[in-house]
Amino acid sequence: MASPTVYPSVDGLLTPENEGHRYAKTPHLWALGVGAVIGGEFYGWQSSLIAGFNGLLILLVFVTTLYTLLTFSIAEMSASIPSGGGPYVFSLHGIGPKAAYFAGLAEIVKVISTVATTTYGIFLYLDALFGLNTSYAPIWWIGTNVLFVSLNIVGVEATFRVQVFATFLSTAMLVVFYCGSFSQLDYTTWVVDQNWEWTTWSDSIQGLSFALWFYFGIEEMPLAVDETIEPEKNMPRGIIWSMVTLVILAILTLVCSSLISPGAAAVYQTTAPLVTGYKSVFGDNNVTAGFTWLTFLTKVHPTRGSAYAALIAGGVANQVLAISLFYIVGIVDLGSVTINLALLGALISYSFQLVSFIMLRINQPDRPRPYRSPFGIAGAVVCLFLCLVCFAAIIYSGTSSNNFLIAVITAVIIFVIGTVYYFKAVLPRLNSEKFNQISPRSSKSLRQNLMSIQSNV
Repeated sequence: MASPTVYPSVDGLLTPENEGHRYAKTPHLWALGVGAVIGGEFYGWQSSLIAGFNGLLILLVFVTTLYTLLTFSIAEMSASIPSGGGPYVFSLHGIGPKAAYFAGLAEIVKVISTVATTTYGIFLYLDALFGLNTSYAPIWWIGTNVLFVSLNIVGVEATFRVQVFATFLSTAMLVVFYCGSFSQLDYTTWVVDQNWEWTTWSDSIQGLSFALWFYFGIEEMPLAVDETIEPEKNMPRGIIWSMVTLVILAILTLVCSSLISPGAAAVYQTTAPLVTGYKSVFGDNNVTAGFTWLTFLTKVHPTRGSAYAALIAGGVANQVLAISLFYIVGIVDLGSVTINLALLGALISYSFQLVSFIMLRINQPDRPRPYRSPFGIAGAVVCLFLCLVCFAAIIYSGTSSNNFLIAVITAVIIFVIGTVYYFKAVLPRLNSEKFNQISPRSSKSLRQNLMSIQSNV
């Protein structure tokens, strides 16, 4: 009789007894990957037009290269380490527990800021459609957040199903817009005559961070590896197919939105570019929705199996962040600040993952790798360099833009607090004899307690 299949886990082996809850295959993962990113086609990317249309085309090549190399590296690690936790787990295996803590902290900054940006973006679309009172914006954010948190608490399977529906609906809305705009595309009228082919170098540097929004979120897919059937096969496929889809959507969104009325210069100023595009093409409106995944705390719903405590805590945290920044910078600049805060966290998280990939390749060359990145260490090094360029661009932009500066200061404050907590509370436990003697736990136990150290086993 053949031996049962086991997979390597961060704390031991993932055995068939933990496999019963798995149901996600490549189509589900495709929907998750595209769905986590597709909100960027609706809001956020238009700010990158500050670089000009031609300038943004160059930036799009840059960020497409970055995310392509990143996703192939993540695909290899997610197949080799099929355990939930994403950058935390990759860093734990590749670098060590200290790096894993800060990778996890960067991921928290990214996720909380992203959810705040998502609720803000949804409000902007509702405002563009129905003319809402911006004074009550925080109430709408809270309502949207409660809806998403409640959906996740219902259970991961329900979230996957809604994600698939929302992804297909959002993609269909974009395709309808693309098809309607093709006959109206005019580069000369809407770009050249508006003198919006190129802008300044400084504007291009500012546009770089917003261009990342076309693909931002694709790296979340490895967090679903615990719910994936045959993760060593389906996870790489899901990541790659998602990336192919997003490249096509990014190009079409940029071209179809910028080369029709009211033109690239006006789209740069709009808060809801797809609404503007729909009104230009069809003379009316439409709207979308966005979803994102939150990270874990330890308490799990007794019947649904969802990390409800983490979902609620994350929901509260992102709303505190959004509302606090709302009263500091105002409704107009809030999105720019939260986007750049999310990107700062993301770029730090990406860097940890890429370093982990390189160190795993060097230090563990014989590790089982059901899928191997065709770009190898060289691709990871290039991607790491591109991440550093993007990070430097945000820091540089902080010298001339208050929105960038506030994002940088907020990120610094969060990381200072996180660092103090690390040295006061986490490091002593990492060095404790009991931590070093913890016996292997199941993947389910890890999933419930990923970012904490259990007091008893």
